[in-house]
Amino acid sequence: MTIKINSNSTWGGEYAYKDGNSLINGTGNASYDLGPNPGDVTVTVQENVTSTGPLTVQLLQGETVVETQTNSSDYPVVTISHKF
Repeated sequence: MTIKINSNSTWGGEYAYKDGNSLINGTGNASYDLGPNPGDVTVTVQENVTSTGPLTVQLLQGETVVETQTNSSDYPVVTISHKF
């Protein structure tokens, strides 16, 4: 299972799954591999500046998108959850 983040600016947040929680931050696009059986996954990401485009978070199982959320507001926040 992979978390995929698409952003045009800096962002920060965290994800939680069966092996614990991790703080994440970056600029632009990023992805995080949680392995084949991550259990319950929750991801929260917020852009740190006024939005320069949509913030999108996706959960993928292999190449298949199983959950996706997009927010285009100022300082967008996206929270996404899925049980694998």
